Amino acid sequence: IDYAGGNSLQLNALSIASTELTGFTLSLDATTLAAGDGNLTFSIQGSSADGGTAFFPVDIGGKSCNIAFPVAPETLEVPAFFSPNGDGINDLWAIPYLAAKYPESKVFIFDRFSKLVAQLTAWDAWDGQVEGIELPAGIYWYIVETSDKNNQLTGSITLMR
Repeated sequence: IDYAGGNSLQLNALSIASTELTGFTLSLDATTLAAGDGNLTFSIQGSSADGGTAFFPVDIGGKSCNIAFPVAPETLEVPAFFSPNGDGINDLWAIPYLAAKYPESKVFIFDRFSKLVAQLTAWDAWDGQVEGIELPAGIYWYIVETSDKNNQLTGSITLMR
Protein backbone atom coordinates (compact mmCIF):
# COMPACT_ATOMS: atom_id res chain seq x y z
CA ILE A 1 0.00 0.00 0.00
CA ASP A 2 1.44 3.37 -0.99
CA TYR A 3 1.64 6.14 1.60
CA ALA A 4 2.61 9.80 1.60
CA GLY A 5 4.27 11.85 4.33
CA GLY A 6 6.20 9.14 6.14
CA ASN A 7 8.17 10.31 9.16
CA SER A 8 10.74 7.55 9.80
CA LEU A 9 8.38 6.03 12.38
CA GLN A 10 9.44 2.59 13.64
CA LEU A 11 6.59 0.08 13.24
CA ASN A 12 6.31 -3.10 15.23
CA ALA A 13 5.12 -6.24 13.47
CA LEU A 14 1.35 -6.47 13.43
CA SER A 15 -1.27 -9.11 12.81
CA ILE A 16 -4.96 -8.27 12.31
CA ALA A 17 -7.89 -10.66 11.94
CA SER A 18 -10.56 -9.91 9.35
CA THR A 19 -13.71 -8.30 10.75
CA GLU A 20 -16.16 -9.57 8.10
CA LEU A 21 -14.92 -12.81 6.55
CA THR A 22 -13.49 -15.11 9.20
CA GLY A 23 -10.36 -17.16 8.71
CA PHE A 24 -8.10 -14.42 7.31
CA THR A 25 -5.20 -12.59 8.92
CA LEU A 26 -3.34 -9.54 7.61
CA SER A 27 0.24 -9.13 8.79
CA LEU A 28 3.07 -6.65 8.45
CA ASP A 29 6.68 -7.31 9.40
CA ALA A 30 8.46 -4.78 11.64
CA THR A 31 9.63 -1.92 9.45
CA THR A 32 10.39 1.79 9.36
CA LEU A 33 8.33 4.28 7.40
CA ALA A 34 10.45 6.12 4.86
CA ALA A 35 10.73 9.87 5.25
CA GLY A 36 8.34 11.22 2.64
CA ASP A 37 6.55 8.72 0.39
CA GLY A 38 6.84 4.94 0.40
CA ASN A 39 4.88 1.73 0.50
CA LEU A 40 4.06 -1.01 2.95
CA THR A 41 3.81 -4.64 1.96
CA PHE A 42 1.23 -6.65 3.86
CA SER A 43 0.65 -10.40 3.77
CA ILE A 44 -2.77 -12.01 3.88
CA GLN A 45 -3.18 -15.60 4.94
CA GLY A 46 -6.22 -17.78 5.26
CA SER A 47 -8.87 -19.51 3.24
CA SER A 48 -12.62 -19.74 2.93
CA ALA A 49 -14.94 -21.84 0.81
CA ASP A 50 -17.28 -18.85 0.60
CA GLY A 51 -16.72 -15.66 -1.30
CA GLY A 52 -16.90 -12.23 0.20
CA THR A 53 -14.66 -9.43 1.32
CA ALA A 54 -12.21 -9.65 4.20
CA PHE A 55 -11.89 -6.26 5.93
CA PHE A 56 -8.92 -5.32 8.09
CA PRO A 57 -8.97 -2.16 10.25
CA VAL A 58 -5.41 -0.81 10.22
CA ASP A 59 -4.02 1.96 12.43
CA ILE A 60 -0.45 3.07 11.81
CA GLY A 61 1.03 6.11 13.48
CA GLY A 62 -2.40 7.49 14.35
CA LYS A 63 -3.66 7.16 10.77
CA SER A 64 -6.47 4.67 10.18
CA CYS A 65 -7.77 2.89 7.13
CA ASN A 66 -9.77 -0.21 6.33
CA ILE A 67 -8.14 -2.63 3.89
CA ALA A 68 -10.66 -4.58 1.82
CA PHE A 69 -9.53 -7.87 0.26
CA PRO A 70 -11.95 -9.64 -2.10
CA VAL A 71 -12.05 -13.41 -1.68
CA ALA A 72 -13.35 -15.63 -4.47
CA PRO A 73 -15.41 -18.69 -3.61
CA GLU A 74 -13.99 -22.06 -4.63
CA THR A 75 -16.52 -22.31 -7.47
CA LEU A 76 -17.55 -19.27 -9.49
CA GLU A 77 -21.28 -18.92 -10.14
CA VAL A 78 -21.94 -17.37 -13.53
CA PRO A 79 -25.24 -15.46 -13.87
CA ALA A 80 -27.48 -17.14 -16.45
CA PHE A 81 -29.38 -14.00 -17.45
CA PHE A 82 -29.57 -10.23 -17.22
CA SER A 83 -32.08 -7.58 -18.19
CA PRO A 84 -30.51 -4.26 -19.18
CA ASN A 85 -33.75 -2.26 -19.00
CA GLY A 86 -32.59 0.56 -16.72
CA ASP A 87 -34.49 -0.52 -13.60
CA GLY A 88 -31.28 -0.94 -11.62
CA ILE A 89 -31.78 -4.71 -11.22
CA ASN A 90 -29.64 -7.09 -13.29
CA ASP A 91 -28.83 -4.30 -15.77
CA LEU A 92 -25.26 -5.54 -16.23
CA TRP A 93 -23.82 -9.01 -16.73
CA ALA A 94 -20.57 -9.84 -14.96
CA ILE A 95 -19.11 -12.87 -13.23
CA PRO A 96 -18.86 -12.19 -9.47
CA TYR A 97 -15.36 -12.68 -8.04
CA LEU A 98 -13.82 -13.37 -11.47
CA ALA A 99 -11.28 -10.59 -10.93
CA ALA A 100 -10.42 -11.91 -7.46
CA LYS A 101 -9.84 -15.46 -8.71
CA TYR A 102 -8.50 -14.82 -12.22
CA PRO A 103 -7.53 -11.12 -12.48
CA GLU A 104 -5.89 -11.50 -15.90
CA SER A 105 -8.81 -13.36 -17.50
CA LYS A 106 -10.58 -12.27 -20.67
CA VAL A 107 -14.28 -12.73 -21.39
CA PHE A 108 -15.57 -13.11 -24.95
CA ILE A 109 -19.29 -12.88 -25.71
CA PHE A 110 -20.76 -14.14 -28.99
CA ASP A 111 -24.18 -13.97 -30.63
CA ARG A 112 -25.99 -16.99 -32.09
CA PHE A 113 -24.06 -16.58 -35.36
CA SER A 114 -20.71 -16.83 -33.51
CA LYS A 115 -20.02 -13.13 -34.05
CA LEU A 116 -17.98 -11.57 -31.26
CA VAL A 117 -20.16 -8.87 -29.69
CA ALA A 118 -18.14 -8.03 -26.57
CA GLN A 119 -14.66 -8.54 -25.18
CA LEU A 120 -14.21 -7.82 -21.47
CA THR A 121 -11.56 -8.02 -18.80
CA ALA A 122 -12.20 -9.73 -15.47
CA TRP A 123 -13.11 -6.29 -14.05
CA ASP A 124 -15.70 -5.35 -16.68
CA ALA A 125 -19.45 -5.82 -16.95
CA TRP A 126 -21.51 -6.07 -20.13
CA ASP A 127 -24.52 -3.83 -20.73
CA GLY A 128 -26.01 -5.76 -23.67
CA GLN A 129 -24.79 -3.24 -26.23
CA VAL A 130 -22.32 -3.14 -29.08
CA GLU A 131 -20.86 0.31 -29.77
CA GLY A 132 -23.83 1.95 -28.02
CA ILE A 133 -26.48 -0.06 -29.89
CA GLU A 134 -28.74 -2.36 -27.86
CA LEU A 135 -28.62 -5.97 -28.93
CA PRO A 136 -31.88 -7.91 -29.20
CA ALA A 137 -33.13 -10.24 -26.49
CA GLY A 138 -31.87 -13.76 -26.92
CA ILE A 139 -29.22 -16.23 -26.00
CA TYR A 140 -25.57 -15.26 -26.17
CA TRP A 141 -22.50 -17.39 -25.49
CA TYR A 142 -19.42 -16.65 -23.42
CA ILE A 143 -15.92 -18.00 -23.15
CA VAL A 144 -13.69 -17.02 -20.25
CA GLU A 145 -9.99 -17.51 -20.82
CA THR A 146 -8.23 -17.77 -17.46
CA SER A 147 -4.59 -18.09 -16.54
CA ASP A 148 -5.41 -21.69 -15.56
CA LYS A 149 -5.72 -23.30 -19.00
CA ASN A 150 -7.39 -26.33 -17.35
CA ASN A 151 -10.19 -24.17 -15.95
CA GLN A 152 -11.75 -22.27 -18.86
CA LEU A 153 -15.39 -21.27 -18.41
CA THR A 154 -18.01 -21.47 -21.15
CA GLY A 155 -21.75 -21.21 -21.23
CA SER A 156 -24.76 -19.20 -22.29
CA ILE A 157 -26.36 -15.95 -21.14
CA THR A 158 -29.95 -14.96 -21.72
CA LEU A 159 -30.35 -11.28 -22.48
CA MET A 160 -33.91 -10.24 -21.60
CA ARG A 161 -35.45 -6.92 -22.68
